[in-house]
Amino acid sequence: MDTDFLQDVKEHAHNFENINHISKAQQCPKCQNFLIEEGICLSCGYNLNFNLLGEPLGEKSFYTIRENYWEGLSLLERENYKLFKDEVKFKHYLNKTKMRYNDLLDFFYSEASLEDQHRALYLHELRDLILELMENDVDEEEIWKPLNEKQETVQSATLSLFDQIKTVVNESKAIKKANRKNSRLNLFGGGRISVSSIIVGILFLTLAVGLSLAYFSYQKFN
Repeated sequence: MDTDFLQDVKEHAHNFENINHISKAQQCPKCQNFLIEEGICLSCGYNLNFNLLGEPLGEKSFYTIRENYWEGLSLLERENYKLFKDEVKFKHYLNKTKMRYNDLLDFFYSEASLEDQHRALYLHELRDLILELMENDVDEEEIWKPLNEKQETVQSATLSLFDQIKTVVNESKAIKKANRKNSRLNLFGGGRISVSSIIVGILFLTLAVGLSLAYFSYQKFN
C-alpha cells in the first residue's frame, strides 16, 4: 500500500470537510455567495437575519404607515383629504404604501412564507392595503404589474394569492360603486353637509357679493 498517499490524504482531509460544510451552508440571496458569518454575507454585506416585513402590526406595517400619515394631518385635511391629494404628504404616504405592497408580495412569493406563523396576519394586511390603494384611485395596473412579474415562478400557494387579490380588487370596485350611488342619494336627499361644501358655498357667496358690488359701482358712475 502506498503509505505516502495515505499520509497525503490525512494531511488534506480538512479540505473535504470544508467542502461538505459549504454544501450545507447558507447562501446569500443577493450575491449567491456561501461566505456567511453570523448571518452577514462577507462578500456583499447583506444581512440574512434582516426581517423585511417586521412584526405584524409593527412599525413597518401598513397600519402604522397609515396611522402616522393621519396623525400628521390637520382637522381640515382629515375631513377633506381628497382635496389634498396633490400635497407632498399624501404622495409620500402613497409611495410608502406601494413599497409595503411590494415587500408583502416578495414575502408571499418566498418559500419562507408558507411556514410563517404570521402568514394570516400579513395576508389580512395585504387585503387592507390593496383596498386603500384602490380607494385612493391608484391605477389598477400598478397593483397587477408587480404581481404578474412574479407569476413566472408560480406555485399553488401563489396562485391562491393571485385569486385572493383579484377578489379584493373586485370588492373595492363594488364598494366604490356603492359609495358613488350613496353620494348621489345624499346630494338629492339632503345628506350631511361636509366642511368642503361649506367652504365652496362661502367662496361662491363671496364671489356673488363681489360681482354685485362691482355692478352697482359701475351703474353709479355711469
